[in-house]
Amino acid sequence: MPRKKQRRSTAAAARPGRRRRLFQIGLSLLGLGLLVYLIYLNYLVNERFEGDTWALPSRVYARPLELYPGLALTPA
Repeated sequence: MPRKKQRRSTAAAARPGRRRRLFQIGLSLLGLGLLVYLIYLNYLVNERFEGDTWALPSRVYARPLELYPGLALTPA
């Protein structure tokens, strides 16, 4: 007895393409959201470090010390 071919319904036949398309749209939206977030972080970093922040003189809390191999150091 020959088997009859089962025909898929149109909705079932279009489902794999629809899933792929939804996955691509979701991935695109995720990438777009990540891009917007990175632009926002870049804006925050630029705002924080812009200006005269680095114009203040630095403070040195140690004396200069030359280090070289064979130097005898004491805790004092």
